[in-house]
Amino acid sequence: MKQQSIIKLLLPAIVAVVTIACGNPPQTTTNKDADHPQKAEAQPFRGEVYRSLDGETAITLISSEELELRDRKTTLLCKYSKQAGTLRVIINAMGTTQVAYYRFIDTGLQDNDGKVLFSPKSYDAALEQVRKKKELDEKVQQFENERDEATKLIIATFTQEKNRLLEVARKETEAIAERYRVISREINSSYESQRQKADETLGKDVDAAKATNPRLEKEALERINLEEETATKTLKDEIKKRITTAEEYKQRYKDQKQLQEIQRQYSWKRSAIHDKYGPNAWLEQQGKKEKAMKDEEMRLERERDEKIVQNNQLKGRELEKHELAFNKRLESLTAKRDADLSDLQHKTESAIEELKQKTKPTKQTTLTKADQEPKTKSKLVSPKLLNVWTLKIGSASNNAIWFIAEFENVGTASIKAFQGKWVVYDELDNVLAEMPYKYTSSVPYFSSKGTKSSHLIAPGEKICIVRVEHSNGEDQTYAATKPDVLRSIPVITSEQLEANRIDKKIKVTATKVVGEE
Repeated sequence: MKQQSIIKLLLPAIVAVVTIACGNPPQTTTNKDADHPQKAEAQPFRGEVYRSLDGETAITLISSEELELRDRKTTLLCKYSKQAGTLRVIINAMGTTQVAYYRFIDTGLQDNDGKVLFSPKSYDAALEQVRKKKELDEKVQQFENERDEATKLIIATFTQEKNRLLEVARKETEAIAERYRVISREINSSYESQRQKADETLGKDVDAAKATNPRLEKEALERINLEEETATKTLKDEIKKRITTAEEYKQRYKDQKQLQEIQRQYSWKRSAIHDKYGPNAWLEQQGKKEKAMKDEEMRLERERDEKIVQNNQLKGRELEKHELAFNKRLESLTAKRDADLSDLQHKTESAIEELKQKTKPTKQTTLTKADQEPKTKSKLVSPKLLNVWTLKIGSASNNAIWFIAEFENVGTASIKAFQGKWVVYDELDNVLAEMPYKYTSSVPYFSSKGTKSSHLIAPGEKICIVRVEHSNGEDQTYAATKPDVLRSIPVITSEQLEANRIDKKIKVTATKVVGEE
């Protein structure tokens, strides 16, 4: 039972079925191959140790023919040989022979699941890359936290200042209303006092008027009018000389009150003189005075309301200034955040581009117009682009981008090889993406019957050219029919593949076709 448990733990690591999602066409191995291994090439033994970053898997070469395979807490002694750029490991467990292949890459070994076992030279560099990525993620997270805290602080400060200004405006409005009530009481008190004096003076003037003749009445009226005009002119001249400021506004208010008092005094005197000639004149004068008082009260109320509106407008402008300052601060923080993120993204893209440039094939040279002209023989062989799909498969640490282009031989002869480039355009004919394609005898052709190095594309036959770009910088190209492509990618269904179809305008340029000889 213990040995069966060990086999179950090791089967995911040593299964011979290759997952194409990690970038390799499937390879099949039988027990007959394990019993009769091919002759190994002579290789110098250096006792290398290959291990994964998590430390769970390691391969130690203990001799030129044997190695130790450790997976988690289990270690097996296995035979191995080096063939065609791969490490062929023969595993015997419970009487069953299994063969696992590991490809040699620049950084060490890679199994069929895409897991990389780093060599001693590459292990420290890989750990350093993981550490730098972790530091970069921590810096981005720290920046996001600082930005959120700054935004919260600015919003809290703005809200507190806004509430303070509203409270100040409310208090000032109450103070203005209280001052208006005090002024109203002072005016009423002064009015009553002046009225009592006027009543006393009125009795005296009426008695004097009764004892005089009409000439004295006329002289008295002229004297009163002259005194009123003089006092009014003097006060108006003094008001014109003042500058209309906040303090002068108060003084002008007092002057207006004083002018009204003078007008009331002389109005009462004139009314008293005219009273002996008819009571209606006195009543009319009283009506005018009451109307004037009401008009004055209404004017004071309008001035008070205008003052309140002006104060509210002033506070509103102050609030707008604070809000504008807050918006500028927020825009500044947002711009800084976007600039930092753009810089981080640019550095990340530059690092990825450097890794891609290490293994990226040389770009195909654009053919001249004469080369693009179909020749007499090439008229019989003609591949036509039908569909293009692009999708991304894998985890954040180990992923690959798949570009799948489907062609059909619409000619009358079989196609031996062809190459070119397909370009995707938007509605304004701007280039969105481009990808070179190539099919020759060196491109593996994958099918359900196995993998072969060359395949003639018969007339009417459809074929897919698959280009895989791994995150570790390794590129791979193979060909297959659409159903076989789906079988080589077990994690993708037909519906998911169709959902990643490119629906934009696609053009094929610089095509070169070689027919069957």
